[in-house]
Amino acid sequence: MRGYLYRTADPEVAFLEYPFKGVPYESMLARSHDTAPGAELFRTFEKDRWNYYRWHDYATHPRWRLPYLADDRHRAEPSDAGNSRHASSGAAKPWPGATFTRVVGYTFLNEHPREDEFTLLRDEKLNEAQLKQFKTAEMPLNAAQASRLVIAASSAPVFHRGAACYEPRHIFVFYDGANKPVGAIEVCFRCHWVRAIPEQENWKPDWVALAKLSWELGLGLGSPKVPLDWYLDQLKLIYH
Repeated sequence: MRGYLYRTADPEVAFLEYPFKGVPYESMLARSHDTAPGAELFRTFEKDRWNYYRWHDYATHPRWRLPYLADDRHRAEPSDAGNSRHASSGAAKPWPGATFTRVVGYTFLNEHPREDEFTLLRDEKLNEAQLKQFKTAEMPLNAAQASRLVIAASSAPVFHRGAACYEPRHIFVFYDGANKPVGAIEVCFRCHWVRAIPEQENWKPDWVALAKLSWELGLGLGSPKVPLDWYLDQLKLIYH
């Protein structure tokens, strides 16, 4: 799933907790004490009180007892799974940070056991062999659609944390002129999570925009039996 970004009063001093990459809360805390001794630590993420999957974590984990302070850096992302001090000068190159010549959307089979979370994106790489093996449909995006995709995956006005599952069935791959993947966005419309390479921890997916784009491309929403109007109505019930 996602990592958790923390900061001090200095917005450029940030620390990342990423349990799924071997950086638990305790390691992040020790690194923060070593790097910024005596500095108060803040969490940059808020609680989604409507997500009952998270209620136990909210009540028991010490991360939620830290005070909240927004991440107001200039959209800089953690550079690794530890601490980072980011330069404030110069604009970051737009994601994916490399030149691409085409974007292709795919759907793929995901019938793996839930305890074995299946994803095509591991260790900052796309598993092209598995994509080829499991893909069920593909559709190229034009330049306008590719731009809409990145905006929809990253720039919702409010972040809604997804469910405790992750069962993606869509992926959008950005290829360079040599047909090499330079970026990918994997989407789980069922559990409301997005993963990307290069990895982005602070993206806020716009599920309405993503659903409309996927439907427009003929890629559906994870099942041919899920109509777009029904899905949009469910989003209203969940998030409004």
